[in-house]
Amino acid sequence: MDWQRKAIIVSEIKYWKDNRLLPEAYCDYLLALYTKGEEDEQAAGLTENKKRQSEIITLLFILLNALITPIVAFIIIYSNLNFGSIILLLSITFLITAALSIIAWKRYRINLKYILLVFLLNLFILTLIVIYQWITQYWLIITIIFGQLLLWIILGFKQKNLLLILLALFGFIIGFIAFLF
Repeated sequence: MDWQRKAIIVSEIKYWKDNRLLPEAYCDYLLALYTKGEEDEQAAGLTENKKRQSEIITLLFILLNALITPIVAFIIIYSNLNFGSIILLLSITFLITAALSIIAWKRYRINLKYILLVFLLNLFILTLIVIYQWITQYWLIITIIFGQLLLWIILGFKQKNLLLILLALFGFIIGFIAFLF
């Protein structure tokens, strides 16, 4: 097979691998087959740069999402907004975090457990804002908070996500200490 045909095939396999049209193991096998196991060092360097870029994008996603909701919480708590403005601001915040999560998952292929964790933390903060603003019965506040943390534990066991389980247990400990005092 001439080198031009091999180059076209190799570029197609790399395209399939980058766009996840075939499993990565299959693409690696085909690349090794067509390049006779001699992947050039430039391609290895590109893979390393792509991995580093993916880690940076993941970190930026987590930081951006982790900052949006607390900033909105600060605005709501320390400003004198009416009921409609608060609902609008909370809805926009929820939609922004949901959209960022979908973009991060579909476009940048960020691990779903990070997206789920950040999304649940934002949802928890939004729940605390709503509780702080409108619910006055103490038993209902405790029930809502512990119910949400219990759902985190169940979801953590179901998804085998140790970080989610640990955060839920940490939330239970803090909630129990706050309940005592």
